[in-house]
Amino acid sequence: MRNPMPRAHDSPKQPTSPKVTQHKRQTSQPSVALTHNLDFANNHYITHYRLLKSGVRARGKALIADITHDHQIATLLQDARCEHNEIWVKDMLGDEFVVQFQVKDPNAQHTLLQRFVQGGTFVMYNPVKRTLAGGKTGIVVADKDLSSVTFLFGSVKSLMKLNEEMNTGQSLQCQQRNCTSPGSLTCELCKWNMYCTQDCVDANWRFMHEVQCTSFKTLRELNKNYNADPA
Repeated sequence: MRNPMPRAHDSPKQPTSPKVTQHKRQTSQPSVALTHNLDFANNHYITHYRLLKSGVRARGKALIADITHDHQIATLLQDARCEHNEIWVKDMLGDEFVVQFQVKDPNAQHTLLQRFVQGGTFVMYNPVKRTLAGGKTGIVVADKDLSSVTFLFGSVKSLMKLNEEMNTGQSLQCQQRNCTSPGSLTCELCKWNMYCTQDCVDANWRFMHEVQCTSFKTLRELNKNYNADPA
């Protein structure tokens, strides 16, 4: 389920307009590049399932995995009696494991449904491996864990490619298709994409940015943490 388009500061009566920030453009303004190219497969900030110790929360770590089977969780969660819905995911080392959602609060279920992306990527900060029914192990997401869980469009491989593109530097040109004007507005959600006018903001949101915005935001957070505390 896609997120609704955020509102712009200068268009309070248009809830379909993304929020943007106006910049004073300088002709000598350099491209903004991320400090390091985040290594998805092997770095101190992104962890892997086999590295998790049962019952011990991996604080300061992020677990990223492709969703392989979702068992129609988006449908099941709408039934408040279903409190143990599962998805199967596979991390970058090829380990496949279960993520069990023990979400009981109706408001928390609604939040999860808003974020869930079928066939996308599962991201959890500060994950913990637990023993589930039947003796198997997996990741448990309860109501209190929702703030640590994000779902992204696309696969881990596509995120890696997107991250490499981000590390080449921020484009200062309007990101709307076929527009060659310099950008002076920046999306406030991801703080990455730039546009020349509100019309281009709206058009690009509907065309592409709605499904990319959270990915840009998450990648910036991962890079920020990775760069701030090098191994």
